[in-house]
Amino acid sequence: MHCYANCKMDRPIEIDMTAEINRVVVNMLRKCKLEANNKELEIPLEDFEERVAMYSGIPKSRLNKIAEKEKLSERYPKPHSIDFNIHKAILRCLIKFYEQGKMPHIRNLFESVNELVQTKQDIEQFRLDLSKLGLDYHPIFNDRRLFMEDPKITFERYTYLKKIREIRKRMPRPMIYYVGERIIDKNNMLNNPWKQNIHRSDITSGEFIFFHAMSRKGFENGLFCYSATEDDFYKWVVDVLLGALVPSSVVILDNSPLHGTFKSQTISMFDTKYEMQMWLRKRDIPYSSAMHKSQLYQLIKTHIDLDQLPRVDRAIKACGHDVLRLPTHFEDLSPIELVWELIRNTIVMQSDLHDEILSFFSNMPRKSYDLYEKAIEKRESDIFKLDSEMDEILDAYLTALKEQDK
Repeated sequence: MHCYANCKMDRPIEIDMTAEINRVVVNMLRKCKLEANNKELEIPLEDFEERVAMYSGIPKSRLNKIAEKEKLSERYPKPHSIDFNIHKAILRCLIKFYEQGKMPHIRNLFESVNELVQTKQDIEQFRLDLSKLGLDYHPIFNDRRLFMEDPKITFERYTYLKKIREIRKRMPRPMIYYVGERIIDKNNMLNNPWKQNIHRSDITSGEFIFFHAMSRKGFENGLFCYSATEDDFYKWVVDVLLGALVPSSVVILDNSPLHGTFKSQTISMFDTKYEMQMWLRKRDIPYSSAMHKSQLYQLIKTHIDLDQLPRVDRAIKACGHDVLRLPTHFEDLSPIELVWELIRNTIVMQSDLHDEILSFFSNMPRKSYDLYEKAIEKRESDIFKLDSEMDEILDAYLTALKEQDK
């Protein structure tokens, strides 16, 4: 009886493993058949990680975990940031491939980018950079894959650029405040948390974080905080920064985990009427007990977008300001990045940088801040133009591919 019970417990696992193996085999057969019909490899031989993901149907994130566990990964352990001009060149080269009707791959993209800018990196680092930027072989149609940017990232960036360009056209010209932070670590790397791939909402390594804000008028405010958390950032914004902003300003945050994350929807049309009423009551939103469930849900929908915002965004909006988040992988669309690049090349690295950093920000001429913001406007214009070209040319390329498959 004991043995029988153990067998019954083990069997579902065996069934799950068999189903997983069958799924991988079926996926491989389908992909190999497609390549045989087309008489060409869908992904070049040298793009081995992408080929494994395509044939197995297993997400690359899971494959990477397996590779790291089995010590098969050749990934670079050091924090690494991608230069803005290289990122722009990658998008430009992809547009060129699509426009010419050519299928982009990692190697020919690497060669094309090097013709535009000197990357000073080998193809393996370039491959990793592409993956970080959301550039990969994404499924399109009929089991085909195309090397392209994750559409979610593309759409997010376009939305941000459209909004910020509209804001810049407002009259009178609104004040735009850029908010960020740097890790003041023992090696004086002065890295941003998002560049160090830190995904938690606290820094527990015993390091100082420098919260700061700047606008075209200059340095607005700064605070050094030891082992900072999301709560510390929120308190600095609410207790200090908001009081220094001019009315009807625009606050731009980067994608640091310390700035909070967007919540997933906590209530849906499938919840009970009582749960909907409790959701509204908790947020002090008036409703009538006579309201139909569908009416309650419509009322919830008018407030749910705000409810999903991180609390720091809600606090900024409640004070009458607009708040934007920099697009994913394009935190370089902030003048703060340009200032820190200058700091690294100017100040003498000492054991205690606090006074030196504050002095640098405070003494930098106002004209310099204004010039930095103008440089960011130029970057925004360049990327917006590239995105507009990409939208039109990629759509034409996909249409041509579909015609070929008929």
